[in-house]
Amino acid sequence: MGRFMTCSRQGDDRLTEHSSRPYPPNLPSEIRSALGRFYDYAFLSQHPLLGRVCGPTGGSSSSRAVQNLRRALIDAIERLHPKVDTADSDPAWRPYLVLHHRYILGKEWEEVASELGLSVRQLQREQSRALEAIATDLWEQWGAGDGNAEEPAGGALWQEISRVAEAKQAFDAGPQIERAIASLEALADRFGVAIRSVRPAAHAVVGDPTLYRQLIVAMLSYAIRRMALGSTLTVDLRSAPHHAVCTLRAGELTAPREELRMENLPEAVTALAQAQNAEIDVSGGADGWTLSIRSVAAERTRVVALVEDNQDMVALFSRILSAAGYHLVGFSDSEAVVERLADLMPDAIVLDVMMRGVDGWEILQQLKADPRTQQIPVAICSVLDEPELARSLGADSYILKPVRPARLQSCLAELFHET
Repeated sequence: MGRFMTCSRQGDDRLTEHSSRPYPPNLPSEIRSALGRFYDYAFLSQHPLLGRVCGPTGGSSSSRAVQNLRRALIDAIERLHPKVDTADSDPAWRPYLVLHHRYILGKEWEEVASELGLSVRQLQREQSRALEAIATDLWEQWGAGDGNAEEPAGGALWQEISRVAEAKQAFDAGPQIERAIASLEALADRFGVAIRSVRPAAHAVVGDPTLYRQLIVAMLSYAIRRMALGSTLTVDLRSAPHHAVCTLRAGELTAPREELRMENLPEAVTALAQAQNAEIDVSGGADGWTLSIRSVAAERTRVVALVEDNQDMVALFSRILSAAGYHLVGFSDSEAVVERLADLMPDAIVLDVMMRGVDGWEILQQLKADPRTQQIPVAICSVLDEPELARSLGADSYILKPVRPARLQSCLAELFHET
């Protein structure tokens, strides 16, 4: 344990004091969300904790504010450090080590559990204790002086965004836009607005697919409520240098022109855009109103498409491939996936076999029969032990489930001729 820094206030004392002062009920979850994205500058620069650390100017995007927040969190974790003479086997170490390993060193839960000899459930209980202690500690410094436990402006929204946000990944924006449009059809009918979607080609963007979809939903809802009866809202997705741009074009409006300005956009739109590191632009004229989102496009090098209807597998692949420097684009609908893959033109395809609707064997045959996709290397990934069948249908490699990270990476290295 000697490799960890000690400090003057002892961690076991902090853990016994956490009930002595009140703090806002969502402060521990705010602290957890900030730790979860500790090295994500864009996320931290808009985090509600900045207002607590730096006062009224804390919400600015200055690097100093983010540095102050990171330093405050690191210092609070270090104040959980047990006394110097605490035995290595003493449970007093657990809250400190859980936070230090999980968030400062960025290790996965399973890795921390293995190192500390605990179950993931035990680690999460220790994390809850530690977060409560840190919340009390920081509230003494930030907010307890006036006895007021009010939430900063926008805190509830950012807390909800933090709750659903996952690690950034590359994903196809097109299906997220289509799902958002489907969610708004009933609202559009109620307001007498038609939504016309220009079927988007596959565009790999970097971010969180859930937050991206909610951003599109918020934008569509905002536009629909301000459009005239019988008007049409057109949605399309196009490429720009290093970006993918989703554009909403509204015709006749009922809202005053001055209402349709950047500063008057709903907080949900601006917060979701900030969480996605996306840029919003609003423009209007005599012929209508345009609102566009510029999202960061995934680099075209080493884009891997995963055709898999199990979202747990998609999340696993995303973690493995992100750590290895690849961008993953997941496809869960096997029915129309060949067209999507032909639009995306990934560097490699990893294909599950047992899927609803069209199975992987059929998709593999379609890919190899289509001149647009027949040169893309394909790896079959399945619980079925059929490597010879896969090779006979044109697959370039085979991965047997359950997937081991080392095997997946070596398979991709083979596909990219890096071995």
